[in-house]
Amino acid sequence: MKIFITIVLTLLLAFSVFAQSQAEVIVTSTYLRKSPDSSAEKVLTVQKGEKITFEKAQDKNDWYYVSILEGKVKGWIRKDTVRSVVKAETVTQKTQKIVSTPTPIELHAQITEPDKIQKTKKTLVSVPVSVSDREGHYISGLKKEDFTIYQDGVKQKITFFATYDEPLNIALLLDTSISTKDTLEKIKDAAKDFIELLNPNDQCLIATFDSQVNILNPFTSNQQTLKNSLDKVQNATQEGSVIYRAVERIAQKSFGDVQGRKVIVLLSDGKDLGSSVTKYELFNLLEESDVLIYTVFYKTGVGSSKLVVDSDGTVKEVKNKKKPKKEKPQKKKKEYTVFIPAQVGLPSDEEIEFIERNADIEAIGFLREMSDTTAGRFYLSDTPKLRGIFKKVAGELRQQYRLGYYSRDVANDTTVYNISVKVEQSDVVVRTRGKFRAKQL
Repeated sequence: MKIFITIVLTLLLAFSVFAQSQAEVIVTSTYLRKSPDSSAEKVLTVQKGEKITFEKAQDKNDWYYVSILEGKVKGWIRKDTVRSVVKAETVTQKTQKIVSTPTPIELHAQITEPDKIQKTKKTLVSVPVSVSDREGHYISGLKKEDFTIYQDGVKQKITFFATYDEPLNIALLLDTSISTKDTLEKIKDAAKDFIELLNPNDQCLIATFDSQVNILNPFTSNQQTLKNSLDKVQNATQEGSVIYRAVERIAQKSFGDVQGRKVIVLLSDGKDLGSSVTKYELFNLLEESDVLIYTVFYKTGVGSSKLVVDSDGTVKEVKNKKKPKKEKPQKKKKEYTVFIPAQVGLPSDEEIEFIERNADIEAIGFLREMSDTTAGRFYLSDTPKLRGIFKKVAGELRQQYRLGYYSRDVANDTTVYNISVKVEQSDVVVRTRGKFRAKQL
């Protein structure tokens, strides 16, 4: 009996040590999942430096079963994303000497029924922030304590803070529809210059869209691979410009398992033709996403020559100062005239120009709203100026901060919360995402 009790207590002690062993996350962020599978449902996003606790004296292939938030949330986490603070495999504990006693020993275990565990619904909200002075110069060197985040007017605790040194994950999305055939080569050259501005730890994906979406390469840091992908870019041979579908696919699928700062740089005239996704559905997705979108608009079509677009996306129309010449009445000829009826349904040149001008105005509004929603920026560029625009985009991305906070007990997937960020400095301009759509975990 004495030997049996000694063995039982030793096993319980070893299990207890494992259960109390801790580790910390060593990647920018990762997920707890319901089962040891990368495609399994996500339970919670865990940030770099957060402490986790091993829950079972076992693991499965490349996964640990752990808990966080004082045991309130449990799930599986990949082994390569954590580093042990106290390694369970190497913990040794001296076996205490058990003194025999006539009193019988009873071991009691406290069991918590699963249906009595209260799940905490939490969503990690990622908030990209740019801070500049009134003249547009970016302000660096700010610390976590310099920022305050409010959700619907209520102050939130900042649980995550990253500076612009954090590597970038960029999707370069190019419009290759027929309307871009005269400018595509110059766009490709400017895109190669942009790739050379990336840091060694940055990763880039290149994709195009016309009547369909084409992913030319996965995320990579190899600049030569990226340039080779750009060399393969060609214009479409049939009508179509599925810009809504392209942005949705990149934001939802390409960035699905990517951690860290996520950015789409989109070059397009902003006109959609043939998407299976509506603009409303796309913006609902972007409100849930933490992807920044930088849009670069360039003019195409007949109506664009009549538009003047300010750098902020404000559209103005050029007034035609030339008065139309009055046609002199022709003298009637004394001869027979044959009347040929005009073709019905064909628009005049003026009508075509009017339609395309309105399409440009709508496209500019769409690109501008998409950038504002995601805390990116809208740029207007003629093709020769694209190199300068790319430099501005790269420069701004190097000057951003990324904050994060947990939004507790969010209502449902359709709830939209307002976000505001304040900085403890005077005469500064703060740019950030203004809202997010809650996701229930």
